[in-house]
Amino acid sequence: MFGSWALRVAWDAPADVVITGTDPIFSVGASLPWKWNRSGSTKLAHWCFDLYPEAMFAEGILNPNGLPGRVGNYLSRWFLGNQDLIANLGSCMETLISRQVPSVYQTTLTPWAIAEPSQQPHVNAAIRKELFGDAKLCLLYSGSFGRAHSFAEILSLARGLRGESISFCFAVRGNRVTQLKQSISAEDTNIRFAGFASEEELEARLASADIHVASLRPEWTGCVVPSKFFGSLAIGRPVLFAGSGTSALARWIGDHDLGWVVSNENLVEVSEKLKLLARNKESLAQMQSHCFATYKAHFSKEIVLDKWDGHLRALINSGKN
Repeated sequence: MFGSWALRVAWDAPADVVITGTDPIFSVGASLPWKWNRSGSTKLAHWCFDLYPEAMFAEGILNPNGLPGRVGNYLSRWFLGNQDLIANLGSCMETLISRQVPSVYQTTLTPWAIAEPSQQPHVNAAIRKELFGDAKLCLLYSGSFGRAHSFAEILSLARGLRGESISFCFAVRGNRVTQLKQSISAEDTNIRFAGFASEEELEARLASADIHVASLRPEWTGCVVPSKFFGSLAIGRPVLFAGSGTSALARWIGDHDLGWVVSNENLVEVSEKLKLLARNKESLAQMQSHCFATYKAHFSKEIVLDKWDGHLRALINSGKN
């Protein structure tokens, strides 16, 4: 990919802006030839979904003090330092990027949801019963479940709610699913598993739950932002988040009243709140409507694309001065 992009500089018309993402790792560096060979006329923008090499440090693949880790940091500073605009996914990621390249302009542009219904979808009773049985309050963890995700606090919470007609369902795939399943015992009668939903089935699947669940291991804070958070809000569902209280998700949840941040220290408090919601459907419906409205006002595709448009236009105009 790096070679292909470099060769295209020779015959493609000059671009106003080249935008890169983060897949594959360090792909942001593939945009550099456009800037070097166009006499600085092309602006570079990077939408940072995953921050490397910090994610490799969090996963334990690299030691930040070892030679490969130092080389990774050097490449990151070089690639990011040549960008004219970096779009991060939240305040924690912004902080980590600023440590690498404090002089590069940043803005926060979050990913939008795959399913963006114009109105809150109705609950499909058949899907709800299939996933949760006859539980009064249903919590769904839907999406990828890999090395960046945790489950200890969620299982502890679920175990404290046995016998309360509150059910948890994991509809997940990833390299930690086997470990998750091995942690479930016969006594965990309110914890279920389901297959992965197709894109066509996703909206109905997400709408079948009352509350959605997300997680991020604290050491991954700022390296990635779980995109399922935005899919949950788009469908009008509050989020139960297991992760650092200083993370961007935790701040959004607190600032906009979008759910709960669960930890080993507040399991009892969160349990009591969920019990109240199981008995008070009106309060639950109000919270769901609030989450739906908050997504439309702050995180929707239209909102994010309008922000992108404004930043890219400003970037292009800055090169004409």
